[in-house]
Amino acid sequence: MKPHPIPFLLLPVLAALLLGPLLAAPAELVGVEGTVELTRVDGEAPKACKVGDRLYVGDRLRTLAGAGAQVRFANGSLTAVGEKTIFTVRSLEEGTSMKVGLNLASGSLFSAIKKLGANEQFTVHTPSAVAGVRGTELGVQHEGRRSLITVHQGRVAVTAMGQPASMLDAGQAAEIEEGGAAIVRALQEDERARGAGFFGRLTNAQRPANGSNLQAPPGGTNGSTNMARPGGRRALLNILQPIRPPYLAGVAEKGARITVKVNDRQAGEERSLASAAFRFNLDGALREDPLGEKPNRVDVRAENADGATAQASFTVFWDRTPPSLSGLVWRLVPGRLLIEGGIGEAGMLMVAGVPVPLDPHGRVIPGFGIPLERVVEGVNAVFASDRAGNRVNANWVVKKPRQPPPPPAR
Repeated sequence: MKPHPIPFLLLPVLAALLLGPLLAAPAELVGVEGTVELTRVDGEAPKACKVGDRLYVGDRLRTLAGAGAQVRFANGSLTAVGEKTIFTVRSLEEGTSMKVGLNLASGSLFSAIKKLGANEQFTVHTPSAVAGVRGTELGVQHEGRRSLITVHQGRVAVTAMGQPASMLDAGQAAEIEEGGAAIVRALQEDERARGAGFFGRLTNAQRPANGSNLQAPPGGTNGSTNMARPGGRRALLNILQPIRPPYLAGVAEKGARITVKVNDRQAGEERSLASAAFRFNLDGALREDPLGEKPNRVDVRAENADGATAQASFTVFWDRTPPSLSGLVWRLVPGRLLIEGGIGEAGMLMVAGVPVPLDPHGRVIPGFGIPLERVVEGVNAVFASDRAGNRVNANWVVKKPRQPPPPPAR
């Protein structure tokens, strides 16, 4: 049978069908705020980004002051880019085994990663560390010679250059100086709030199907929504927990009106901040019925510009009891002040100005010791705080072992 020639007009269509999967970019800008510059690997001059721009291996993204961007990857994972950030796409592979690698030179990246398969990976490299995830919410920041990795959900493997990997669970952070080891500690409240602001930019429409929004606390509802009119946008309301007394923190849409009641008393009403994050000092608004160590009912309501509402109701116990130092012990071992025990709850511990790594239950990571050159002869300050902001101080008197005099010179 005589072959039929392919019509000329169909050639572009066939080329797109055959080559499209090979040429498609597995990363795309889905949000741009302010001035964001994209420099292609081919050396073209930087150009202003727009929604829909695709990213390829070797491309460099830079956000200026007050700017930000959101990047969506092939499997639906998302990354929010902070202001004054520079990162380069290290690797991008899609298909049966998606692999993403980003090089963060400076600034901050907050990522909501969809659960990855056994052959898939998502890594963020900084000058001092590598963070690898399987499916989680994490922040990676680098400034000067210091990297900070914060885990908001899931688990993250953090590897400082030349050091073994450390596993971080949700609620933990790692600080790494260039050339140094990872110092693991509890996530601080301002770090939680900053992460909530970034994750709030990744709206429900953009987030991975099995990704995780910040949830309302147990016993409450998150996102019970009434549509204002057909086609209107749903209201977004995410409550940040734990709450640091006397503050309530959360995320809503930009411009949404937030109303808060505690024990059926009005505690405040305001529009959310430009970052979509909000915070209330509840004690200041409840002079007649101050918060105490008792169950307190909190009702939060968000209304967006389309008139849609979302509500969250829950009960909190306002923790005003500081952590305990009675469970901590120390002993001198060759070259180190070994610290054992714990503070009884999740939080932060510092001894002689050195952060002591704690697990999510407030126990000191086994084997941790402070080099003796960091410990002073005599009084050393001990400081601990819990996630509610309660603090306690103490002093440890340390007598260093005396070094034998050097042998006389011959």
